[in-house]
Amino acid sequence: MIYRIGVTEKMPNMDGVSVAKIKNYPLEKEDYKPFAQFRAAISNEGFHIKMTSFEAKPSAHSALAFVLSISEEERIVAAVDNARNLSAVVVEGSVKKLISAEVKVRSFVGEDLQGIYWGAEITVPAEFIAKFEKLKQNGCRGNFFKLCRSERVHFGSFFPYDFADIAASELPDSVDSTVALLAKADNGLGEMPSLQF
Repeated sequence: MIYRIGVTEKMPNMDGVSVAKIKNYPLEKEDYKPFAQFRAAISNEGFHIKMTSFEAKPSAHSALAFVLSISEEERIVAAVDNARNLSAVVVEGSVKKLISAEVKVRSFVGEDLQGIYWGAEITVPAEFIAKFEKLKQNGCRGNFFKLCRSERVHFGSFFPYDFADIAASELPDSVDSTVALLAKADNGLGEMPSLQF
């Protein structure tokens, strides 16, 4: 299984980009598996992602997140929760550069024939991605996540992922903690080649 990241010169219409659906909920015992989807693209501006969760009554800590591993030295990790809090970092080697203030984010809520939804569109500017040209040409490894560690607890991902450490963490359920836990992730990162469109 792979997810192809679309590459275009200008900011794409995200509705025309490939969809990754969250289907893997390995720890779920109560059958709470919220439908979530991700769409990712790259333009000359940077990396764009649209994350949507279909939940009628999500908790404030219900989160959507992603990890992109561009090289062994560079990783992008971001999470947004239903309370519209965003946390994002670019990890370069052992140094974490907080970029939340520079990330462009637009939150949204709504309802359609699929149900009530919430989500965010995020752009990580190209200048914050050291190996941006490599990302455009070769894609990366990564994963998409739908999770909540309090209230209606659930852990879902696009590529199979071992959530044992995240589930057992005593860190508070917040987007900053989610990003910190996912920044250390070394399992469950699948192939995300780039595709010109």
